[in-house]
Amino acid sequence: MSHTHLIRTSATDVAEAARGLGDNVNWSVLGKGRTAAHQIAECAIMTAGIMGILETGKEPEFDYAAFMEKVNALAEAPDVGLSALDVNTEALCKVVASMTAEQLATEIPTVWGPPGGTRSLKSFALLVQWNNTYHQGQIVFISTLL
Repeated sequence: MSHTHLIRTSATDVAEAARGLGDNVNWSVLGKGRTAAHQIAECAIMTAGIMGILETGKEPEFDYAAFMEKVNALAEAPDVGLSALDVNTEALCKVVASMTAEQLATEIPTVWGPPGGTRSLKSFALLVQWNNTYHQGQIVFISTLL
């Protein structure tokens, strides 16, 4: 199974889980939990961020407040978030498909890992699959509460 297949399938699965909520995509557990729309927005933005890492070969410093601002804004329009997830997933898959095995094996320093730690570009690409799957589980859990 190819890396792009895993990434695409995970994006499709998380989007389908959110669409399955219909009008409840903005429902929040006790009015405090993250909505499915919020989680889709995070997946869309993270996918774009990972694409940037693959293109530049560098992991930028992470500004959590700025990231959450983007996520919150995109979550306000669930259809736009779903569209952004689709567009960003396809763009990421094009980048991954254009890379050689040697390029994907390239290790780069990580900001989030242990001091002096590295991660391969392939591992970064597959973080998208992991993140989408993780959020699919959260959205499915929301659906069980409804």
